[in-house]
Amino acid sequence: MSADDEPLYAAEFAPVEGGRVTIRTRDYGTVVLDEPDWCNGRHMQGGFREDIQHQSADVDMTFNVGQATGPATLLSSYLQLRPFSPTRPDLLMSVEFSDQDVALDPAGLDALAAALVEHACVVRHAARRLAVLRETGR
Repeated sequence: MSADDEPLYAAEFAPVEGGRVTIRTRDYGTVVLDEPDWCNGRHMQGGFREDIQHQSADVDMTFNVGQATGPATLLSSYLQLRPFSPTRPDLLMSVEFSDQDVALDPAGLDALAAALVEHACVVRHAARRLAVLRETGR
């Protein structure tokens, strides 16, 4: 290792025990929170309290574009809760859209339309689940 090389830094994750997570923050010290059932349990230590986020596993919409690159992820979504956020402390569904450009023939375009309709059902189900979670405070 030369003098110019920086050591690798591995993020330390906060422990989740007994349905609670204990996170060390830079500005508020130790913060202990209830861990929602849907959370993936990955909370990094050492950030700011307002950046603490509960996040569910990703739900991806993939589509086989029939090209050498293989399936494309068109969108990814997950539940998120940032309880100390000054702007959006409520439970939300975060949706990330792909920026991949793919040219499709008529059959491919029809298959994409079918996949979008099918995934619309997944998104609708997620909206209803989000509404229930917000009502119950989980």
